Amino acid sequence: MPSVNPQLITNDLLEKLIPSIESGENKLGDFGLRVILREAKKIPDIAQSLLITGLAEIVGGNYAAAIGTHERLALIAPYNDTTWVNFAIAFGQKCQYKLARKISIESIPFADVSGLYHAFLNAGYWADLHSMIAIKNKGLFQSLEPSSLTDKQRGDIMRCETILSVLESDLEESKFLSEMALLVMRIAEEHSLPPRQTSVHTDAEGMLIFSFGVAKDQAEFVWDLNHELANLIVDNHLFSANSIATFHVIEA
Repeated sequence: MPSVNPQLITNDLLEKLIPSIESGENKLGDFGLRVILREAKKIPDIAQSLLITGLAEIVGGNYAAAIGTHERLALIAPYNDTTWVNFAIAFGQKCQYKLARKISIESIPFADVSGLYHAFLNAGYWADLHSMIAIKNKGLFQSLEPSSLTDKQRGDIMRCETILSVLESDLEESKFLSEMALLVMRIAEEHSLPPRQTSVHTDAEGMLIFSFGVAKDQAEFVWDLNHELANLIVDNHLFSANSIATFHVIEA
């Protein structure tokens, strides 16, 4: 009897998980997830088995188990970008931003192009100056032929490089801003605000601003979110006259 190709099994299970991962909702139901977790155990390649198991655990909201699964996978396959990228994306879509950021940061010493690209996007999304510099210093993007990246990847990298340039223009205020962005992350996670867009820019008076986008159907809560954020900024002694973080309404 010919052996079953573990990659084919993995791909089939991954395709079933993707709609739930992308939407941040469990579209498979408890029974469907149980089937996937059972089938994942049958995959003879342990790294592929752990990959599917961990992603299914994230979809099901079992985040502690998923982190444990990821830690095992990272020991086995640290130089495989899927080890980092898939978990970071899945956690982010479930509004588990702290865990997504943790995995992105941990990927930096091991990641290749795809892994660093996603880590750079995550760092830019949260105005994480320290991580952006660490990724930039690896020099991987600069060494690539432009044709090896898609138009979207090149555009995303350029956008993040612009964010990095803005942050590096005032290192002292950027430290405040990065800390404020973590408070925004905390609030966004607590309220399960889905990832849409953030921005880092300076206004006409030179104030450095980090802003998290909220959908129009949640516009009525923006004042409450900013009030909560202001209280956290004061509680954490992060107030600065030259940098601020906010929530704002986006059209899309």
